[in-house]
Amino acid sequence: MRRVSHNPQNKWAPVKLTPKASTPLGDMLQLLDEKNLAAVSGMGFTALGAYFYFFIQHLQSEVIGVTMLCVIMGFLMALLLKIEVLHIDLKPSESLNIRFMTGVIFMLSLVIIGSAINYFGGQAGHALIAFLLTSMSTYILFHSRVEIDAHRTPYRS
Repeated sequence: MRRVSHNPQNKWAPVKLTPKASTPLGDMLQLLDEKNLAAVSGMGFTALGAYFYFFIQHLQSEVIGVTMLCVIMGFLMALLLKIEVLHIDLKPSESLNIRFMTGVIFMLSLVIIGSAINYFGGQAGHALIAFLLTSMSTYILFHSRVEIDAHRTPYRS
């Protein structure tokens, strides 16, 4: 396929662009545009649902509660992190507060997961997997909604 770009000297003459050397990783990352990131996020949420159905529903009710708490905290952490990254109408002090709250939520989640693993044993390790799946899927979902302008600066759509 021949790629052309605008020639400033002669508006009607296309300029042939030479393709850059491609690598397998570069080709794979190039496929991850907004639509594909949303699909990956959907796959992550589907995997989380299947994980709950096949593994977590058979556990003790206390472990299910800890896992649901970690899912909520993973969602909030990814949401706050994405709001801070986009700089959505935030003053510098508000941006600092969001970073602080993201750190607090993350550390609180780790303390809850660690305490649950200590108290319930290996069954509570499911909370860590659910936390990671939720935060990853949420972050990718919000990242797929980000548009980048001509100056490579992200903004909210």
